[in-house]
Amino acid sequence: MTAAPALAIVIPAHNEAERIGATLDAVRAYLEATAIDAELIVVDDGSIDATVTIAAARAPAASIVHMRTNRGKGAALRAGVRATTARHILTCDADLATPLDELPRFIAALEAGADIVAGSRHIAGARIDHAQPWARRALGGVFRAVTSRVLRLPVRDAMCGFKAYRGDVARWLFAQTVIDDYASDIELMYLARDRFRVVELPVQWRHVDGSRVRIPRAAWRAACDVARVMARGSTNVTQPPSRAAEEQA
Repeated sequence: MTAAPALAIVIPAHNEAERIGATLDAVRAYLEATAIDAELIVVDDGSIDATVTIAAARAPAASIVHMRTNRGKGAALRAGVRATTARHILTCDADLATPLDELPRFIAALEAGADIVAGSRHIAGARIDHAQPWARRALGGVFRAVTSRVLRLPVRDAMCGFKAYRGDVARWLFAQTVIDDYASDIELMYLARDRFRVVELPVQWRHVDGSRVRIPRAAWRAACDVARVMARGSTNVTQPPSRAAEEQA
């Protein structure tokens, strides 16, 4: 039986032909320089451009998970995490807004006992190299304040895409989720709130131009998704994994 890799990196991608090549070049260079035993999984979220062709050419060793139609970041991550076997899992965005140089601190926190390590742009020590446009910052600030207060989330920046997990925890968490779009990050932190040890670490982050997210539509969908999370609650799920079970595996 082949041993599971130490790390899986899961990247969701929808129509990312302009950015995915550079991102995968950076991931490959990092893994080669650090000699980390890792599997790379790119989830094609129903792209209609050359995303898949470029990904296959620039990272031939990567596993590409294909989704027939565009369903959203949450659904793409769910499919990607389900395909992993690794002990630790990193999820990050296709623009690599947070560099992989941050990864060692996240793995160290997992090894020290954390179940989930969430990147944050909004706690002491974070560094923003290129900020979002003011409208996105304002809307994001309101959204964070409301969701944190209403859902009592364990982190201040649930929407940051750079997160590391114990593998079994990630596979359990994503299997419980029902939100397909960007608010899936809110759902994940809500489900994790009273079950797992969540550590939030500051990260270096930069806004990458070229986002196709439309603010009014995205805000409305996110609000509806948060309402779904609240209506569903956090008890209608299966039994979560224990650390003892992972250590015996």
